[in-house]
Amino acid sequence: MAKKTFRTGPFNQEHHERLIDLFNTLSSAAGRERPDNWERMVANLLDYAIYHFRTEADMATKSGYTETAWDKYDREMLEKRVMEMKEKVKSKELPAGSDLLLKLRDVLRTHLARERGPLMASELKL
Repeated sequence: MAKKTFRTGPFNQEHHERLIDLFNTLSSAAGRERPDNWERMVANLLDYAIYHFRTEADMATKSGYTETAWDKYDREMLEKRVMEMKEKVKSKELPAGSDLLLKLRDVLRTHLARERGPLMASELKL
């Protein structure tokens, strides 16, 4: 039996599209001279990713989807990885550069591929 993939409707789709837009804007800026607001752009993306993971469970519940233990674990682990990245950027342990973008792209691709399929995950550019 195929695993049920939850779809929480247009609100969740908007979240995913916003994550892609924020990531791609940041990635595009990384290839040029970094703008003055680079650190703010990084913080905005990390904050939005955390917000998304935290609200996604609520959206699933409201849509009638019962989150499995694996879904919950997976979402919480991805959120934890983003929170750790944010702390490392803040403490200057992880520079807000290409290493961060690679790590964040991997987290977002994992999530988007599970939620929406590989096509949406492939929209993250680096």
